Order: sequence, then structure tokens, then C-alpha cells
Amino acid sequence: MFVVGRIIVGIGAELSSAAAPTLVAEVLPTNLRGPILGSFWGMFFAGGIIASGINYGTRFIESTWSWRIPSIIQMVPSALAMLLLPFIPESPRWLVAQGQHDHALEVLTVFHGKGDPDSADVKIIFDEIEAVLASEAAAYSHNPWLELVSTPANRRRLAIVITFGTMIQMLGNFVVSYYLIDILNQAGITNTSTQLQINLILNCWCFVISQIGAVMLDILGRRPQTLIGIVGMIVSLYMLGGLISKYGTSDNHSGIYGSIACIFLFQGFLAFSITPTTALYPTEIFPYKLRNTGIAVFRMLDTGFGLMASFVLSFAMANLGWKFYIINASYDLIFLVAVYFLWVETKGVHLEEIAVRFGDAQVVTGLSEHNSTVEEHPVNAKGI
Repeated sequence: MFVVGRIIVGIGAELSSAAAPTLVAEVLPTNLRGPILGSFWGMFFAGGIIASGINYGTRFIESTWSWRIPSIIQMVPSALAMLLLPFIPESPRWLVAQGQHDHALEVLTVFHGKGDPDSADVKIIFDEIEAVLASEAAAYSHNPWLELVSTPANRRRLAIVITFGTMIQMLGNFVVSYYLIDILNQAGITNTSTQLQINLILNCWCFVISQIGAVMLDILGRRPQTLIGIVGMIVSLYMLGGLISKYGTSDNHSGIYGSIACIFLFQGFLAFSITPTTALYPTEIFPYKLRNTGIAVFRMLDTGFGLMASFVLSFAMANLGWKFYIINASYDLIFLVAVYFLWVETKGVHLEEIAVRFGDAQVVTGLSEHNSTVEEHPVNAKGI
């Protein structure tokens, strides 16, 4: 029963984690998209703080309620989400695609026009969405799965989500997140209460850093921030492997504390870079017609490698010991190169204009035709 319950929770979590970022990205104005959507997966750490605190509080219950209570409490956030769902607006881009133009204008008025139905900005954005969706309908009229490899721009997008979906689980964060206790045991920290305390503090640390990272996305940019994070994670893993190699079986407190510091450094760089971009970047790079398909590929790779990691990496850790972290850090260099050469910066650009940076010929043509009419408009579109 417990396993079946976990399967149901997993299916629901994946469905919502694919749909929610897409909706948020398509509703929010450009200046809020980065900070708000960047904080999406940072809430994972907020949940981790609550879960760690509950587990710490129930650890002395000498019955099955020590695990039943944390399991039951999981219903509370889902119930709150269901209660709030009827009040969440639909994507204006989806509404335009369905021909519900009046409803789309209402949503755009709230989020882009500050409640003013006569806002010129709303009119400009609506016309741009309409023009680009028409261009996309002509450009991507075939099977969306085939369209992912039909043009150089789409092949680049596909390469980005393949490498990004893979590296989310393989950078080393899966190991630190799900096998933290094993790492602490290797580092010589075996007391259960101490391990639970470290886990709680680590989640608090990651939550704070992830929110800082969400704010910094529109300052540093998606690509530079991700590069900084990967470099930091690589260095942290090398140091962790070296410290566990030298002090893992000793009573040297400095070595043990150094190992803990490396774990915090690694998770900090992860929370600063990968956590904010996970929900944000894949939703930004795909045009509307291919967004759902692209996100499906991204989530499939993310969860697929997560499943593989849950079965394989624990054996690798047990058999390789400290060498595992050195190997992990070394193949992370591949992800660093992929981000450097593949990623396109999307900071400060609303969704329809990102196609310009990828060089989508037909979509760019439709956008250019629209912009030529905007130049005659009395309001400059720069502030959108």
C-alpha cells in the first residue's frame, strides 16, 4: 500500500511539475518571470525544511506512527493547492490559441496592464502573441516530435534539454540529496540525531541560497549563473572526495567539518544555479507550439536519470568510496562545456522574442512584421 501510494504521489508530482512552470512562464510579465519562476523549485527546500523538522520530531516515537505522521502530513500542501486552483488564471497564449481573445485580454490586463483595460502595453503584447502564434502555426504544422529536429534552432533547443535534463540528476546533487546519510557515514558522522540536524540545517541553507539565485537570474543571466554554479559544484566534489579519502575513517574533527563544509558548498552552488533555472529555462527556450513537447522530453530525461541514479549510484558509492566523487566531478566537466556552447541567454526578453535569439526564420519573420507596425504605435514597447 505504501509503495502504491508513493507511485501515485510521484505521478501527480510529475504532472504538476511539468504544467505549473509552463503556466507561470506564460502568464507573468518579463520582469517577474525570472525571480518568481526561479523560486519555483526553491520551494522544494522549504518543503524539505518542514519534512526534516517533522522527521526530527517523530524520531523517538516507538511505533509505526514515527513514519505514518510524516506521510499523512504530505496531504496538506496538495489540499491547499487544490483549494487555490480555481482562482488561478489560464495562460493568455493558450487562450489566444483557442480563439478566446476576450478572456486572454482580461488576463493580460491584470498581469501586464495593471488592471487598465485600455493599456497600450496590453494591446502590443496581445498583437505580438497573435502574430507569433500565427507564424508558429505555419512553421510547425507537422508532428511536434518531428518538429523538434526539423530546424537548426529546434535541434539546438533539443540538445539543450537533453543535456540539462541529464545533468540535473547526474551533477552529483542526486547523491547529496538522497544519500546524504551515506555520505555523512563515509565522513565519520554516524550519530543519527546529528545527521538529522545537519539535514535540517542543509535544507535551510539551500532554501535561502535558492531564493538569492532566483533574484540574481535577471542580474547575472541564466547562462553565466549556471556556469558559475557548475564550476562551484565541480570544485566542491573534488574537495569532498579528497577529504573523505584522507579523513573518512579517522577521528580528525577538522577533516570531518571540512567534509560537511564541502557538502554545504556543493548544495549552495546547486541551489544558486540549477535550482532556479530548472523550472525557468526549459519553458523559455521553446516556442508555444513546441513548449509542451520540449518540456515532456526534459521531464522524461530528468525523471529517467533520477530513476537510474536511485538504483545505480548507491552501488557506485559503496564500491568506489571517495573515488566516486572524483569521477562525478570529472564528468561534470562535460556539462560545463555543453552549457557554455549550447545555451542561449534569455534574460530580459519576453517569450515571443526569444525565437529571435535562436534564429527561427519563419517565426522571426512574423515578429518582424508585427514590430514594423509597433513602430507606428505611440507607446514604445520597451517597457513590456
